[in-house]
Amino acid sequence: MTISSTYMALNVYVALCYYKLDYYDVSQEVLGVYLAQHPTSTVAGNLKACNLFRLYNGKAAENELKQISSEQHTFGQDLVKHNLVVFRNGEGALKVLPEMVDVVPEARLNLAGYRLRTREPLEARALLEPLQPTSPLHYILRAVVAVRLYNDTGDEEQMKLAQQSFHLVGSSASECDTIPGRQCMASSYFLASQFEEVLVYLNSIKSFFVNDDTFNFNYAQAKVATGFYREAEECLLGIQDESIRGSFTYLACLCRC
Repeated sequence: MTISSTYMALNVYVALCYYKLDYYDVSQEVLGVYLAQHPTSTVAGNLKACNLFRLYNGKAAENELKQISSEQHTFGQDLVKHNLVVFRNGEGALKVLPEMVDVVPEARLNLAGYRLRTREPLEARALLEPLQPTSPLHYILRAVVAVRLYNDTGDEEQMKLAQQSFHLVGSSASECDTIPGRQCMASSYFLASQFEEVLVYLNSIKSFFVNDDTFNFNYAQAKVATGFYREAEECLLGIQDESIRGSFTYLACLCRC
């Protein structure tokens, strides 16, 4: 797509579209055309930082964002502060995000995600409940909250809600061929103990999670459940996370191999 120099700002909108489609490298390339002429743009700089976060890591994204978080840049600073928390893996979340839940749309969801990581599912649910889900992330967070509450209470309605929410995302036309969408379908089938189906989806995205301990743990459990013990053992022995290695489920799976 060729964009006239008269409408240079369209590059930012096109780059944002590519970002929404998970084409972060293409988004970065299109965005570079605009940034070459407008290097101090807060909107473009923030989008570049988000691309770097997806392509590389939070540190790379944070370094980019620092260039537009100075006193000379007053526009969009709430968004910059919010994204810095995300890039720093939740550092400062309780200080920054609560006052932004009605300002930056993603702040409520990211705060709920932080509450989940700190094992506070009830607090996470309280953040999510006031609004009807309108995004895949909201449905995913609702599903994870439900799983946590099921584990704590044994409430079968929570298990049903989790399965439905994961399936809704994974089967949707916009998400079915994305990595998160396939993870959601795998999660829905995992909760239903349909492990052959779990492997169909996990096998399709395995190359993206070679060193991801959580992915490999779930993958190994599905392999054990379907009788592929040698492959399961390889996955289990490659896990480095001590909290996983010390869990009953990990040890039980390893014994079966």
